[in-house]
Amino acid sequence: MSTPPPVQPAPAPPAGDGGALATRLLELSRQAHAAAGAGDWEHVLAALDQRAPLVAAVAALDPATLVPEARATLRAALTASLRLDEQVQAEGRAARQTLVAALAGLRHGRQALRAYVSSDGAPPSQFLDSSG
Repeated sequence: MSTPPPVQPAPAPPAGDGGALATRLLELSRQAHAAAGAGDWEHVLAALDQRAPLVAAVAALDPATLVPEARATLRAALTASLRLDEQVQAEGRAARQTLVAALAGLRHGRQALRAYVSSDGAPPSQFLDSSG
């Protein structure tokens, strides 16, 4: 997996310009999606944190005040962002399941080691990796 580019700071779109808000919102959604695909959850969170004020700004817009082109751009960007978010969530659930399985394997290995070592009479701490 390749590392996605760093999250770019969100410039403030012009006030009341739904098209510019939509473009930047979608750009950050794409960055979060790329980062999730690379397993870079810190960049996912950074992109979503930067996107949050844009989502709030979109929610505050009055659609009646937008020109039809801006409304269409906004609708398309929100639809695409929603689909990307669903994929990011699916990636997150899969990564979580992988981590849960790995941790369960570690716990099982430690339990087996303790059982083996305790039957031998040697102290378990002598054989356990205490670094992690």
